Amino acid sequence: MRLPPFLLAGFLLMPALSSAGMRHPVDLQDIQVSGSLGERLRLAAAYMIPHRSRLAVDLGWGADQTARWLETATLLARYDGVEPAAIDSGLSEFLARQGPDGSLLMAKGTADERWGASRSLVFLTTYYQLVEKDPEILDAAVRLADYLLHTFEIPERIEIFIYSDYSSWLRGLASLFSITGESRFLRAAQRIQQNLDPMMAIPGSAPLLRTGLREKGTRPQLEPLSLGPHQHHSHSYLEAVVGLVDLYRATGDTLALQFAEHVWTETLSHTMWASGGIPEVYGEPFEHNDETCSAVSWLFLNLSLFDATGDTRYADVAERILVNHLEFDQAASGGFCSDRSLSRQFHVDPANKGTIADECCSMSGPRGLLEAVRHAVTYDATGIDINFYVPAKAKVRVRNSPVNLELVTAYPGNGNVEVRVAPESRAVEMELRFRVPRWLVDAPTVSINGAAQRVVVHEGRLAITRTWHAGDMVRFGMDLPVTIVREGENGFNRSRSARAPPAIFKNASILYGPLLLMIDRARSGRVPEGNFRVLLGRDATGMLRLDAAPAGPLSDALAIPGAHFVALSASSDPKPSSLTNNPIQLYPLAEMTTRTRLEPDEYLTRFGIQVIDERP
Repeated sequence: MRLPPFLLAGFLLMPALSSAGMRHPVDLQDIQVSGSLGERLRLAAAYMIPHRSRLAVDLGWGADQTARWLETATLLARYDGVEPAAIDSGLSEFLARQGPDGSLLMAKGTADERWGASRSLVFLTTYYQLVEKDPEILDAAVRLADYLLHTFEIPERIEIFIYSDYSSWLRGLASLFSITGESRFLRAAQRIQQNLDPMMAIPGSAPLLRTGLREKGTRPQLEPLSLGPHQHHSHSYLEAVVGLVDLYRATGDTLALQFAEHVWTETLSHTMWASGGIPEVYGEPFEHNDETCSAVSWLFLNLSLFDATGDTRYADVAERILVNHLEFDQAASGGFCSDRSLSRQFHVDPANKGTIADECCSMSGPRGLLEAVRHAVTYDATGIDINFYVPAKAKVRVRNSPVNLELVTAYPGNGNVEVRVAPESRAVEMELRFRVPRWLVDAPTVSINGAAQRVVVHEGRLAITRTWHAGDMVRFGMDLPVTIVREGENGFNRSRSARAPPAIFKNASILYGPLLLMIDRARSGRVPEGNFRVLLGRDATGMLRLDAAPAGPLSDALAIPGAHFVALSASSDPKPSSLTNNPIQLYPLAEMTTRTRLEPDEYLTRFGIQVIDERP
């Protein structure tokens, strides 16, 4: 069995440590987003906050649900400045559950206790670091961590249950070490680090896992695992890997970072779907059986690696997850689903509607959205990064001076972004850096106060260094490409065809910029049944082209303005003489919600594609 390089030699898998260094996300109280992301956050909060009453008892997994609700709810309150009474009462009840020994008095003596307590540790440390440095919260976290360490023995070998029972320990312990400097937390985190399995099953290599990794309330008796691919539960496995990045940031341990980079590389190469989603369990068939919690953990890993290294490739992948699969999993009610698929061959159920999972996904989903908001703008000692192009207003301190930013954009409906810069008290010399997606074909255009600029893109970033004054305006423009992703690929793991020669792709997907496009049969009455092809022409430069759909009112409140396109359809007959000019409309996958029952094949993300040459 081939072992990962970092287990054979102490060298990096990618040159992350030589990058620009660690970035700091903006504080949630210093940014407000609008547009589709802002609307989704509003719907998620309106759905999730009233569900507090459903979490008064243990719904399974110990204190997990209560801690998960509190983590997301308190961050939402930090973001929008509104703290419903349910948050204050919920936090008081949670702290009151902690016993004299530090335990949370929920599901004691079971594997559920370990899982729920570890998620609680993440909540407490997150609250202390991102919401309020409350001594009572820190004391509760320390007592809970000490209880875990004194009560449960950390395995000294690789075993599957370490992910379902111990995964979030690593995140909480690394954070506690960073906060307190107490070596016992570091030693425990390092023991878990040593026992993580670096091998993940590739899609289709294992039978479908439709039962839990352990019997409820009991610890399984498992033989030691060999260093071979295994069916890790992706949410809990990636929780542990995110903890490795936290450990690296707290200690500088490059082996922890290399392990996380290895998991990222393998997941991106084999497991991630064109939508940015991943399966609930590694090894299941490609594009089968998702879970919002898994998509959020995958988003977290990308954003954590981006923070730690500054490498924009992680932000590129995070964007794909955010604007496609994470939003695809949100229902029109605001809740988030599990058990949805992209492949018609592997629908989880005949309707493929999915299930709104209030016990975990409806809380994880908005937590993922909030993490994307935090990373829309980041900063370091030399300047500010614009990472995600969303309508937003943000305040960032650079060189001890507050700088206000306003982003105006309809991205990803088009590639135009306007950034208004306004230092509050005095002019500020700094870098303003724009992420330039690696999938972009042509260099972006930039102007400052109307004057075109000559710019250089380096390692996925375009930097402008100057003294900025109130009223300065930057216009940043990207010509978003139309690209083709073949079946079984995601566009990052293979080269894509932005300038495709005339060809026929039997089964492929279409991306417009970062958006995965679909055919919604409910809104495209002329789409033929069975196999058919979508015709894509080329413009004068050879780029694939889609025509924008006519402007009109959108029936879906979650729709992305402008991100609707028209293509031509062809019959199933491959002969050119049978081609027709039936226009069909393509929509972003994120618009497909559970507002209506989804019948088999009602929405399609993969279909036959024919590239035709329309140039003179």
